[in-house]
Amino acid sequence: MAIEMETTAAAQPEYYALLSQGSSGPDTAQVQTWLNGLRSKGMNLPQLTVDGRFGHTTAEAVRAFQALTRISVDGKVGRNTWNAIYYAYAAAYGPGLVWPGITMRSGARGGTVKAVQRMLNEKDGAKLNADGRYGTATKRAVELFQHCQRIESDGVVGRDTWNRLYGA
Repeated sequence: MAIEMETTAAAQPEYYALLSQGSSGPDTAQVQTWLNGLRSKGMNLPQLTVDGRFGHTTAEAVRAFQALTRISVDGKVGRNTWNAIYYAYAAAYGPGLVWPGITMRSGARGGTVKAVQRMLNEKDGAKLNADGRYGTATKRAVELFQHCQRIESDGVVGRDTWNRLYGA
């Protein structure tokens, strides 16, 4: 299945920072979700618990993906590995953002948070600095969006809020 790179690139969360053992947060959960999706499509990868914690099994899955796709094998998710995992996932499932598997709240950071900020700006007219940092302004924008959607207004991006943002 060929992917139109421009559409796919616009749909993926931007690479934010190196992920490696000890990393945690929504970007790690996103990578875990993508890798599990690729495993479901027949790639020989370990099954991951989507918990946002980059432990030994996540590093093992990243190394296996890197070996299968002939990327330098280091068990870390830098820009090249991030993009390769996303493009492989998009080739299997189509481009677009998928629920990362964990809730996002104040203090979270990363490309996935940045994608939420951009969507709040686009869909709800929020005027957030899309910097990938889930601070007070992002929390208030999420609460307002939730209120307008008539869902629990807790300022936390869970599955329901994500699905309302992304029309899933």
